[in-house]
Amino acid sequence: MNNTIKIVALQPGMEVDFKALNIAWLQKYFYVEPVDEEMLSHPVENIIDKGGKIFFALHNGEVAGTFALMKQGDGNYELGKMAVDEKFQGKNIGNLLLEYAIDESKKLGAQKIILYSNTILKPAIHLYQKFGFVEVPIEQSAYKRSNIKMEKQLGEKGEGRVDPRLKTLFSGKQKNVLNVYCTAGFPELESTLPVMRALQNAGAHIIELGMPYSDPLADGPVIQASSARALQNGMSIAVLFEQLKNFRSTIHLPVVLMGYLNPLLQYGFEKFCQMAAETGVDALIIPDMPMHAFEVEYGKVIKRHGLDFIFLVTPETSEERIRKLDELSSGFLYAVSSSSLTGSDKDFSAVEDYLERLMGTKLRNPVLVGFGIKDKKTFDTACRFANGAIIGSAYIQALQANENVEEATRNFIEGVKQD
Repeated sequence: MNNTIKIVALQPGMEVDFKALNIAWLQKYFYVEPVDEEMLSHPVENIIDKGGKIFFALHNGEVAGTFALMKQGDGNYELGKMAVDEKFQGKNIGNLLLEYAIDESKKLGAQKIILYSNTILKPAIHLYQKFGFVEVPIEQSAYKRSNIKMEKQLGEKGEGRVDPRLKTLFSGKQKNVLNVYCTAGFPELESTLPVMRALQNAGAHIIELGMPYSDPLADGPVIQASSARALQNGMSIAVLFEQLKNFRSTIHLPVVLMGYLNPLLQYGFEKFCQMAAETGVDALIIPDMPMHAFEVEYGKVIKRHGLDFIFLVTPETSEERIRKLDELSSGFLYAVSSSSLTGSDKDFSAVEDYLERLMGTKLRNPVLVGFGIKDKKTFDTACRFANGAIIGSAYIQALQANENVEEATRNFIEGVKQD
């Protein structure tokens, strides 16, 4: 912890600081609601006496920020009343308070923390996402200003065992999950992390990171071209893992590596899975992985390193085989919308019967639809029949059309997710 900043619990006389900090924040961004006035005027009765906690950040002894953990009926905690004095902004106090809130919630035995916010507070939302909070459906909130609810899973009995990121995501968000594919090392060799950060900042829910290969069997011309360029740039599995060292310090979304079996075998499959797990990758998609080979050999290695594995199903896959692939998969099931290549145009209404049949199978895994998803219309259509969708070629084209990665990504994601 910063040696000039100390976090302490509420002490007698600090109630006035708790109220003043929060009133200043509310008046800057919204207004003070009656429920705020009651809670801030009587914090001991409304928070402490009900099993909650209030903490303060002291900067050289001066109160600089605060937050409260409000106990819920299920034994979990709501994080709220978090505010930082404007004159101390830029000193990382918000990060320190949030980190402390998570650690304290674990000590209190919570399995999750929830919070309510407003989407106009983009820096705050990005901070919560950075620490692993995901959006979940919002019920009627006590605050009129709240239009988003987020939660962070802490693990069983608060012992710090964190659930897999994909499981955490889908436990809180069952619809409109946006998985965006990008090619590692494209458009430039060092673009990998900037593109991933841009996707996180723009509001993607999952990042699917493609490992370029010279002979991809399922990729259309756009992704093939991006892979060829990435290989020319010098991208390889070894270079990718070097780039991904410490990426979890800034990227908190689930990350899925997508690639083909032959280069992984050349690298060493056990070594590949070990490196993927050590860097913080969540799952693998290997389209040419034979189901039998997975069962008898590779699945054991993948499971040993704690990685999810995602199989693909197509309109031609039999119901019996779909059930088997669903049983072997973890994370989610990749529903290929047709047997054509990625990025191809198609009449999406033609695959609706297939998706209805697939979802009617009552699968154990969430389902994301890929191939042919390119804009808001196709994304919304896919989401009517599944938990979400995967976009690849259209995003690669957006990166090709605009050298500003942040701008290109923001504009693309906003176009897909616009109301």
